[in-house]
Amino acid sequence: YKAAIENSKYSIHEIITLASMIQSEGNNIDDFKKMASVFLTRLDKGMKLQSCASAYYGDKKIMGVDDFGNSYQKTNAYNTYVIPGLPVAAISNPGKDAIDAVLNPSDTDYLYFASDKAMKVYFSKTYAEHQSTVAQLKKAGNWYGS
Repeated sequence: YKAAIENSKYSIHEIITLASMIQSEGNNIDDFKKMASVFLTRLDKGMKLQSCASAYYGDKKIMGVDDFGNSYQKTNAYNTYVIPGLPVAAISNPGKDAIDAVLNPSDTDYLYFASDKAMKVYFSKTYAEHQSTVAQLKKAGNWYGS
């Protein structure tokens, strides 16, 4: 990864931090690469990353175990719903697939994603499409998110 890291506009710290979010949010290499695309595009556009995993971590809650509640509203150095850019540090120990995804993301137009209870990830290009997906998952009692 040395050459890819040296050619990246992100530092090794930033790459590992982003990979840690992807590791916590995703379930497989294909999802990791699409999530990397989403997060990198959002960073490029100056959008907040709005990662549930970072909000959980910043609120000292366990994703998938604890209720999300108002974790996304709490100001701390990890909550990407509140802070711009990346968290202050990694939120988990990323594996090589998550690191690879940051260095070699999918080429997509996606800006949003949501997961169902089986950890299937749904990617969306627009906020309206994302909201529709979330509404459908909630209606079916199958939404895994905030």
